[in-house]
Amino acid sequence: MNELLKAALVGTGKYPGVAIDESAPADRLTIADDSLTDESQFLLRCGRRAVYQRAGQDVRSVPSVEAAPDTENIAWSAAFIRTMKEVIQTEKKDLLPEVLREFQAHRLPVPVILLPDLLDLSDRKLQSAIRTVVGTRGTWLSQFNPEWSWLTDTEPNSEEDIPSLEEIWNEGTVPQRCRALRKLREIDAATGRQWLQECFKKEKASDRKDLLEQFASGLSTADEEFLEQTLSDRSKHVKVLAGSLLSQIPTSQCANRFRERGQQLLQISSTSQSKLKLTCHPPEELSKDWEADGVPRKPPGQRGVRAYLTEELVARVSLDFWQEHFHVAPVELINGILNDDFAHDVITGWTRAFMKISASNWFEPLWKYWSAMTQHPQQNIKDQASNFLGQLAEFTEQTKLERSIIRLIQSQPDPANLPIATLVSFVPAPWSAAFGKEYLRVTRGLVASRSDRAVYDWIGSLTIATVALPKECFEAALSPWKIREHGVPSWQLANMERQISQFTERIQFRARFHREVELQRNR
Repeated sequence: MNELLKAALVGTGKYPGVAIDESAPADRLTIADDSLTDESQFLLRCGRRAVYQRAGQDVRSVPSVEAAPDTENIAWSAAFIRTMKEVIQTEKKDLLPEVLREFQAHRLPVPVILLPDLLDLSDRKLQSAIRTVVGTRGTWLSQFNPEWSWLTDTEPNSEEDIPSLEEIWNEGTVPQRCRALRKLREIDAATGRQWLQECFKKEKASDRKDLLEQFASGLSTADEEFLEQTLSDRSKHVKVLAGSLLSQIPTSQCANRFRERGQQLLQISSTSQSKLKLTCHPPEELSKDWEADGVPRKPPGQRGVRAYLTEELVARVSLDFWQEHFHVAPVELINGILNDDFAHDVITGWTRAFMKISASNWFEPLWKYWSAMTQHPQQNIKDQASNFLGQLAEFTEQTKLERSIIRLIQSQPDPANLPIATLVSFVPAPWSAAFGKEYLRVTRGLVASRSDRAVYDWIGSLTIATVALPKECFEAALSPWKIREHGVPSWQLANMERQISQFTERIQFRARFHREVELQRNR
């Protein structure tokens, strides 16, 4: 420890008169000044030493940096740059996917000044879109910040990538190992099964379940033996999952056992006027053979055993079986069971089976049923319906989904009772022009003619429309809104006006962006 540091630590009063160090270049600059106190002289001396120590460093060689690649030079306006920064750095970030789509669609380079801001974004969905618009300049820039390495990271997709997956499998966290196993199952399902078999019994129960879930990818008859062994696992959650996976392998013995149970569960009661009528005959209690095939023993919550067993069995039987067994289409099956006491449990099971292996001809009747359930008096049924509608939406194309929602709105005596914010949230942005125009027509009509709470709740969907409404609908969205004021509480009217104002402000913002892009395209 040098003398100046000692004096600074203990105080100049206890450690006075530190001698000048002639070997220190900074000390040689010290000149006695009687106008300064000893403390001031000491602080100046420390300051000179500190400045000297930080003034430079030994010359060292550094590798040369390749110059940034040339990119197309577009003179973006200062206003547009400010607009882009506002999108990236504020609560308007929800508009960024649209912005990136426009750049990609028109093959316009992102302004280079925005590249660091874009590369700093950590949202994985946004990163996928960002990769397509930052160009060679963005790739060049990413090498200078380790946190930007995601730009050049690639997903394993061939046998050549298996060694890197194996390293993650051996050394990674459980979530990382799950992702590696799922990816390996896509590349080489047999090797993935081998990896898990070798360590399965050594893993914790919760980890065994998480890892086994990855077998849904690349599932085949080759997995049956391992999954049959897993049915005897110590963990009930692992056993349930193994049984569910086995039921998805059509040729497995487990799937065959569930089909045989299905024949006993649903039976034809009549076929009057060419209409099928089905009756459900669920067991009174869980038998040992059902439990051995992974059906959980205890129903969740306060649910009845027979209703629970009905849903579990139907969910584990392929949809094709029911059509072939009864020789009818899905809509006839659903209509045929509607009047049964266990109809809701049967249709819930069919919906769960659809989520595992979608069948296009089941979408419409299932969507129609769950749409009707959004009007059910019990809130738990309404919540279940909204959840299933969201899952069903993932299995159909956008055009078909939009038509289904429009038909649902138009078929309702009072569309305001629909959970419209939930329904339109299922439709990917941007909406089609036809869907956007119909949404605006109904919304404007409700706001102008009614003042009840249902309409107030409907207005909440404007938050979603703000982002999803296509540019073809901007003019209609920005035309003056008429709000029914008679009989509306002041707080409700103020909130409705605020929501509409925020909606139009955001649409105006989006319109400015599109105009600027159009100007650049035409230059």
